[in-house]
Amino acid sequence: MGKPRTLLALTDPAILDTFLRLLAPAFEIVGMHDDVTVLPHVARRERPDVVVLGLPALPQAGLHAVSALRDMSGALCIIVVAADATFAARAFQCGASAYILETASEADLLAGIRAAVSGRP
Repeated sequence: MGKPRTLLALTDPAILDTFLRLLAPAFEIVGMHDDVTVLPHVARRERPDVVVLGLPALPQAGLHAVSALRDMSGALCIIVVAADATFAARAFQCGASAYILETASEADLLAGIRAAVSGRP
């Protein structure tokens, strides 16, 4: 299998840069967006294996995107990145594969994403 096709939707430029730097060697980045509402449309077009999305200022939009993505594909790995664990339970109810705190170390971010992609908790 080649590099997992990965779609990023992160609004904070610093966090986006971190994820690009961490993921680029082992993941094929097929798109970057700062608007989670476009994710279902973009995912249909780009057919990613992995979606990494940040919860926006209005987290309901991000949670709705998680639900829509999960409805599209049960096999899609959906990783939610957030500032705190406030919406973790809700993200999992909506179909998230993993929930990662943006304050985690770079090593933990990468380990968490690799674990989620491989199906490990």
